[in-house]
Amino acid sequence: MICKDQLVYRQTLVQLQASSIQYYVIGSFGLGLHNRDFPLYPVQDCDLLVSNEGENLNKLAKVLEALHWRLYLWEESVSYPLPLEKLPGKYYLRAKQQEAIVDLTYECEYISWSEFEKRSSCIEGIPVASVDQILHLKKVRNREKDRHVIEHVENLRHSKVIKQYRLF
Repeated sequence: MICKDQLVYRQTLVQLQASSIQYYVIGSFGLGLHNRDFPLYPVQDCDLLVSNEGENLNKLAKVLEALHWRLYLWEESVSYPLPLEKLPGKYYLRAKQQEAIVDLTYECEYISWSEFEKRSSCIEGIPVASVDQILHLKKVRNREKDRHVIEHVENLRHSKVIKQYRLF
């Protein structure tokens, strides 16, 4: 069953794609797009890696605001046009809409943008990082929750259920 926030995320992602925003879905929501059996728990947010080009970030902010998302840079409210000079070293913006949260990472030191471009795929019209890229980012974060997700996905990868999807 897809919860209300997941529908909001999907609708927002489709609008971002239609607006030619450069992004890839990462995190547990990205794993769920690859296969609904991946997540261990209900998805709490939607994580995106976005191109850090100023024009892309401002277009992203404009589209999100039009879709009634509120933007924050480390708890400080920001809006279109973004204060681009304040972004370096902050790594991500956060968008909120009621209970829904989208984390927009624009600085990623673990995998280059070009690597995401080479290995990502489009699922239901939404650009999604590869399973291996998402797992790599979770391994780097190394939170207990992430370790559980990694173990769960690795176990599913080896099961007959996942092999029939031919994702790997």
